[in-house]
Amino acid sequence: MIRKTIALTVILALPLMVVGTVTDAAAGEGYFGFQGGLVIANMGGDMDDAGRELADELEAEIGGTWTADKQSRTGFTGGLTYTRMIKPTMGLQIEGMYASRGVKFDLATGGVTFDAELKFNYLEVPVLLRFAPSPEAKTQPIFLVGPVVGFESGSKMKLSAGGIDAEDDLDALNSVTFGLIGALGLRTQLNEKNALMLQARYHLGLSNAIDDDDLSSSAGDIMFMAGMEFTFGN
Repeated sequence: MIRKTIALTVILALPLMVVGTVTDAAAGEGYFGFQGGLVIANMGGDMDDAGRELADELEAEIGGTWTADKQSRTGFTGGLTYTRMIKPTMGLQIEGMYASRGVKFDLATGGVTFDAELKFNYLEVPVLLRFAPSPEAKTQPIFLVGPVVGFESGSKMKLSAGGIDAEDDLDALNSVTFGLIGALGLRTQLNEKNALMLQARYHLGLSNAIDDDDLSSSAGDIMFMAGMEFTFGN
């Protein structure tokens, strides 16, 4: 795992190193920015089986017949961006993001119900190709695609029933995950230096997020974000 992480980090860093060697005279504009918004998180693969295991544990500990209904979970994402336009219509965008992902289960037996919410928190580094087909327009579409590496940071399980919540640390995730991001956005130039960004993203997990030999599950999340960009360079 350590060798795999080092290799991916080098792969992700290479485009930034290449762009960094391009002089301001040869390259186009650059942008620093920030962005944040909502994550509509969902986990595929064997996550239904994980819910069934939760229900089985409740049956063994409490009795009765329990059901587990998997639901999406609403989380938060936010962070900083650095973009260098290699030419007017194409650039590279490097990000440092926090993202709260995961899944939720509605557990029920008879008239008793409660929620089990699995919060998967990550520090993520997306490295995205950025396409801007109408660079001269005040409001222009933006397309982003590229890999992302995520580092697990403090995930938890939250149980809620009858207005009472209980939360505990969750130690069942792989420390590093890999994924792919595709995004569609709108960039509106507010003045000479500042621009507003609106964006919708899809995050596809490419590796198993669960540290379990019998379960395999990865993210399939939708994100809606807003942010600002500040121009530097040419």
